[in-house]
Amino acid sequence: MPQRSSRRRKKKKAVPILTSIYAKNFGPIYDARIPVRNFTIIMGPNNSGKTFLATLALFAQNILELMEFLERFRQKTTIPKRLLNKSIQESIKRRLCELYTVEEPSELINAQANEAKIGFTFRLGKEVLEFKASVIKNNVIAEIPKIGTQFYVPRWNIVYIPAERAGIMRTYRQLLRLHLETRWPHPLKEEFLKKYEALGGKLISPPGLVKIFLDEILSIGTFTPSETSSAQKYALEMLQKAIGGKLFMREDLSIMYEEQIPKVQIPLERSSSSVSEVASIYLMTKFLSKNSLLVVEEPESHLHPRGQMMIARYFARLVRKNARVLITTHSDLLALKAAQLVGLSGISEEERIKLNYDKDEYLKSNELSICFLEPMERGSVSKQIKVSPTGEVEDLPTYSTVVEEMYGEAVKLLELHRKISKLS
Repeated sequence: MPQRSSRRRKKKKAVPILTSIYAKNFGPIYDARIPVRNFTIIMGPNNSGKTFLATLALFAQNILELMEFLERFRQKTTIPKRLLNKSIQESIKRRLCELYTVEEPSELINAQANEAKIGFTFRLGKEVLEFKASVIKNNVIAEIPKIGTQFYVPRWNIVYIPAERAGIMRTYRQLLRLHLETRWPHPLKEEFLKKYEALGGKLISPPGLVKIFLDEILSIGTFTPSETSSAQKYALEMLQKAIGGKLFMREDLSIMYEEQIPKVQIPLERSSSSVSEVASIYLMTKFLSKNSLLVVEEPESHLHPRGQMMIARYFARLVRKNARVLITTHSDLLALKAAQLVGLSGISEEERIKLNYDKDEYLKSNELSICFLEPMERGSVSKQIKVSPTGEVEDLPTYSTVVEEMYGEAVKLLELHRKISKLS
């Protein structure tokens, strides 16, 4: 009879999955509830709060890391519960201010309100965890859920790519130097540092989201498309079609763009603006794996409409390989393409191939979430956009209105030019 191992198998720890984001009277937002699915699209006009919501996904990651730390720390510490809770609340407040680059949390409260509320839900195995926080004056009062399931938070659980990426990628070496100089403790003693700053030499530090982005660039190391995983290669094919080439990162942090024809490498700084826009998304695909959340602000920037179609297909391919995506966008083309990919799920593999898609290239209807931030008197309100199983979109409010206005103007111009009879 074979001997049984005396060692018990360690129970595999679950990875928490972000399933919703909530904000009330938070910045320009009056009331927003965003279901976070495999592919989440947040739309809306300027200053409607898209970035505010996307940044909350990063804050959710910080909360998970804090919860993971507390689960380990509580078992060993003798610190009184009251002092520990106070320290936790201060840590949450500090991180919220860092992410939004504000001095005090009161700056995040809607101008027409006295209090803001934010929250998330996570799926952890069979459990549903809910985090809630209120911002009242300059305090953040958070309710951290109790956890019954063992869990861990992978290092690259979230990758955040801000809207400023193109400018950063064209000057990233200088910005990395500034970031490193301000990231570590300054060599001057505190009392001398204050005098130095008083003389007009205050240290300049990049905004919170830019710091995170620069950390991500530093972590890339080197990048060669041929060395990526099969799942990453599958997604990168679409980005390569969007920019007409490949990208490489060398040990000295230089980034090179290689066109498909001719195969000549040029520095990123000499490439087109569309390549600079896509570069960080391309390179940071390296970090994505199962359940990773990729957050990209305005991925359509500087891209031709055909390129926007390719980037939507890139996101869908990531989803098919078990990564997750959240984007903010002004592009109805991106949203409509994502909806069209839902329509592909209802046809056979052979039919997809006939339409020039890969056999596994589609989105399931329950994998796509499209939310529109509608500007109202007290701030923006979220509206869920329905997508039919055939890939039809019910309504995209502002964009439909703009198209109708342009059509109306075109008719009036034709009337004035006597090209058509006046419509009664």
